[in-house]
Amino acid sequence: MSKHTDLQTTKELYGVFTELRNYLAGMASGITRDESLIQQLIPLLFCKIYTEKNIDLKDKFRAESNDSAEVIKKRISAIFKIVKKDFKDIFEEEEKIDLKAESIKFIVSKLQNIDLITVDQDTIGNLFESFLGRSLKGSKGQFFTPRNVVRLAIDITDPDIGKYVLDPACGSGGFLTIALGHVWDKLEQKAKQNGWTDKTLTGKKNDATNYFMGIDKDSFLVKIAKTSMALLGNGRSSIFCENSLKNPIEWTDTCRSTIKFGSSNTILTNPPFGSKIQVKGEQILAQYELAYKWNLKNNEWIKSKNLFESRPPQILFIERCLQLLEENGKLAIVLPDGILSNPKDRYIADFIMTHAEILALIDLPLDTFLPYTPTKTHLLVLQKKKNPEQGQIFMAIAHSCGHDKRGKQVYKIDKNGDKQLDDDLLQIGKRYHDLRQNFNEKYDHLGFLIDVQSLKKGILMPKYYNPEIKNELRRLKETGHYDLVSIGELEGQNTLQISRGHEIGSINYGTGDIPFIRTSEISNWEIAADPTHCVSEDIYEMYRTKQDLQKDDILIVNDGTYLVGRTAILSEFDVKIVIQSHFRKIRVLDWSYLTPYLLLYLLGLRIVQDQIEAKTFRQATISTLGNRLVEVILPIPRNPTFKAEISESVKHIVEKRAKLRNQAMRMQFDNKKENVMGLRNKAARGNI
Repeated sequence: MSKHTDLQTTKELYGVFTELRNYLAGMASGITRDESLIQQLIPLLFCKIYTEKNIDLKDKFRAESNDSAEVIKKRISAIFKIVKKDFKDIFEEEEKIDLKAESIKFIVSKLQNIDLITVDQDTIGNLFESFLGRSLKGSKGQFFTPRNVVRLAIDITDPDIGKYVLDPACGSGGFLTIALGHVWDKLEQKAKQNGWTDKTLTGKKNDATNYFMGIDKDSFLVKIAKTSMALLGNGRSSIFCENSLKNPIEWTDTCRSTIKFGSSNTILTNPPFGSKIQVKGEQILAQYELAYKWNLKNNEWIKSKNLFESRPPQILFIERCLQLLEENGKLAIVLPDGILSNPKDRYIADFIMTHAEILALIDLPLDTFLPYTPTKTHLLVLQKKKNPEQGQIFMAIAHSCGHDKRGKQVYKIDKNGDKQLDDDLLQIGKRYHDLRQNFNEKYDHLGFLIDVQSLKKGILMPKYYNPEIKNELRRLKETGHYDLVSIGELEGQNTLQISRGHEIGSINYGTGDIPFIRTSEISNWEIAADPTHCVSEDIYEMYRTKQDLQKDDILIVNDGTYLVGRTAILSEFDVKIVIQSHFRKIRVLDWSYLTPYLLLYLLGLRIVQDQIEAKTFRQATISTLGNRLVEVILPIPRNPTFKAEISESVKHIVEKRAKLRNQAMRMQFDNKKENVMGLRNKAARGNI
C-alpha cells in the first residue's frame, strides 16, 4: 500500500501525462478530443491533491492490484464529493467523474506515487500542454506562450513579494504559475537569510498566492488556470471567467472588487491576436482611446471623434493593461509585429510613450510560436508613468528560441565544445540587467540601448537599429576601400532612377502570351515566367509606357513574405513583360560610377541583404520594405579596376545564362508546336 509519506516527486510527469492522454484517447474512454480528455482528468487531479493535503484521506487515493476497478471508482467518487464542496468555484454540484472504472484505476495507479504538491511550475505547464497542445489551435487567437518567453518577461519585470500580479488574458495560467515560482524563490532566499522555519516559509508561500490574479473569457482555460494554481497553492480564487475588454461594470461583483483599475503592480500577458477576431460594438470600443481614429497633423497624432467599427484585441489590451496598472507598475506584453511597424499605426507608439516609459523591446524569432502559428512577435516591457521621461530603451533581437519550426529542440556547440540549447532568450534577460547597471558595454543583437531621441519616425523595431549592421558598415568604411552611399543619395544624384510596377487584376491572367511577372517568379538574378499568368497585347500596351522596361533594368522585390530583397536583371529577352506592383524597378543612369551589373552584385551582398531585412516590416498579411529601400547603404568599391572586374564578370554570367535560357524556351516552344501539328495531322487522317 502507498502511504502519504512514501510519495515521490518526479521530473518525468510530462511523460506520465502523455501516457495518460494516449491511454484515454486510444484504449479506454472513447473520447478523442484532448479538451474533453483533460476535462475528465481534472477531477482526479483534485482528488489526488486533496488526499495529499488531508491526513485523514492520505491512503484513499490508491489502486492496489487486488482492488477491483469498481471498488476504486466508488472510493474516488466519494473523495470527489468532498472535493466539490471545497472547490465550488471549479466544480458544479452535479458534476461527476464520467470515466469508466478501468480508466480510473489506470489513472490512479499512475498518479498514486507522485507528490503533486511539490511539483514545480514548469512541470505543471508541461502537464497541461501535453494535452492541450494538440487541441488549442488558435481559432480564437490563443496560443501557449513558450516558457522561455514567459521567463524572460518575468526576469525583466521582476515581480516582488506582496505585490499584485495580473494576467488579463491568462489562458491556462502559464504566466501566473511561473511568476508565482519567481516570488517563491525570493521567499526561499529570505528564509535562508532570516532563519525561517519550514512552517513559516510554507505560510508565506501560501499568502503569496493571494496576490496573483487572472482573467480569461474562455471558461475551459479558466478551469485549467484554476487547476494549475490549485496544484501550486491556494491562488485559484482570484482567477475569473470574464471578458477583460468589456467595461468592468459588466464583470461579476467579485471580479470587479478584486481586480481594479490602477491596482496591479505587474501585468504579464500574451493577449489573443489575429485578423479574424476583431472586437466590435460601440459599448466596448468607446472605452478606449485607441479605438478611435487618429490623424497626423503638424507631426503630431491627434485623436478624432470617429470610432472604428472594429479593432484588433491586442491593441485594446495595451490600453486596458495600462488602465489596470498602478503608477510605476510594469507591463510585459507579447504583440504581433505590425503594431510597432505600420506607419499608419504610429499613433499607438505615441500613445504608449505618453503613458509609460518603454523599458525593453525584444524581437522574438519567427519560430517562437511554431508549430502552432507563424506570427512574428515582440515582447514589449513598459513602466507606467504619469509624466514619462523617455531615456534609453533596451532592445534585443533573438535569432534563436531553442526549437525549430516543428517544435523540436535545437542545440549548438559552444566555444568549449559543449552542447547546449540554442536559445538567445536565455542570455537576453541577463544582458538587460547588465546594460541597465552598466556592467556590460558590449552592444550586439543580444542587447543594446537606444536613446529615444535616436528613434527614427517613431519606429519601434529592434532590428531596424541592429548595432551589428552599423558595426559592419563602420568596419567597411574604416578600410578606406569603399564609398558608403545610400540608394536614396544615388537617386538624388541622378545616378539611379526608381519606379514601381502595377496590379492588373487576376481577371486578366491567362488572356495572352505576354508574361505578367510576380515576385515568386524571380530568383538567382533571373526571371522565370509562369505562363498561366500571361496577359494579352491590350493589357501590355496599357502598361508599356508606364513601366518603361528596358534591358539592364533591375527588379527588386519590395513587398512579399520571405521574398523581399530578391533581384533580377532584365535581358534583351525580358523587356516585353508587365511587372507586379510589389517590385521596384531600378535603372542606372550614370554608368561611369555604377553599372547595373555592379549594382546587381552589391544588392546581393550579405551586409546589404541584412539591411534590407532590418528595414522590412510586417504590415497586414505581408512584409514590406516600402520607401525604406532608399535608406539601404551600398559599399561601392573605390578601386576602378576592381569595380570593372566585378561588373564584367556579372555581365558575362547574366548574358550567357539569358541566351541559354532563351534557347531552352525556344526548343520547348518548337516541341510544343511540333506536337500540336502532329496531332492536327493525325486528326486529318482520322487516327484520333
